[in-house]
Parts: sequence; C-alpha cells; structure tokens
Amino acid sequence: MFRFGKKEAAAAPPRADYANAAIPKRRLLDVEIVEARGIIACVKIGSSDPCITCALTDLGGREIKAEIFKTTGQSNTLAPMWQEKFQYGLHYDLDTTNELPSLQLQMFHKASYSVSEIPMGDVVISLDTVDPSGEMTDLWFPLEKSR
Repeated sequence: MFRFGKKEAAAAPPRADYANAAIPKRRLLDVEIVEARGIIACVKIGSSDPCITCALTDLGGREIKAEIFKTTGQSNTLAPMWQEKFQYGLHYDLDTTNELPSLQLQMFHKASYSVSEIPMGDVVISLDTVDPSGEMTDLWFPLEKSR
C-alpha cells in the first residue's frame, strides 16, 4: 500500500531585500511506502528480501536523479512492512500541471550472496491520477512484470 498526499511548502527563504514580500509556495508530494502482500518468493526457502526504489520519471521515462529514494531491505518475508516516507518536489518543479512526471516504484530482491538485485516487479503511477486536493490517500497497486 502506498499513501500519497500533496502539500505546499515555502520555495526558498526570503532574501534581505525582499524581507516583506510573500514567499512563493511550492507543491510537494509526500509518499509513504507502507506494506506489500503476496510477493513472489525469490529464494528456495520460500521467501524474499524485498526493497523498493522510488523515482520520479519525466515524460520520456528517464529518472530524475535528485528525486530517487530507496526503502530499507526487509528480510525473509512475503509480506514486508516498511512505513517509510519520502518527499518529492524539493528538486523538481511539480507546479507544472500540464507536464507532471510519473512515480515509478521498482521492487527488488536484495540477494545476500550477490551485489546485484533481482527485479520482482514495478508500478508506474501518473501523478495526474493523484488527488490534487492534498488529502492523504491509501492506494494499493499490483506489481507488473519488470521490464
């Protein structure tokens, strides 16, 4: 389950010569990775060590480097619990409503015997579908086969 919410924050501290001017607001996206259920087993004992990489992607599908986060890895589970929060929009302008990026979530199995990660699936969520009112929303998304 993923929780989404939008809020506004001050874009920058006021400069001395603009001390009395209003501070412009900037749209931010709060994402909480809560849990997953029924994920695939990646090891013979019937479990996985999942982690999720969360990235904003532009209209061309390229990751926006300053807007990438990763959850901590969970061990030996098919129902991981994260309760981890990330905030997007600090480095990328989410105020342009006609060209909103997407949020890509990729789940990996972090193999303890290897430096590589085994892809388990991904989800691409268009930010156009997120409630613009700023209300927190609990949503479940099925993992698609990794590309």
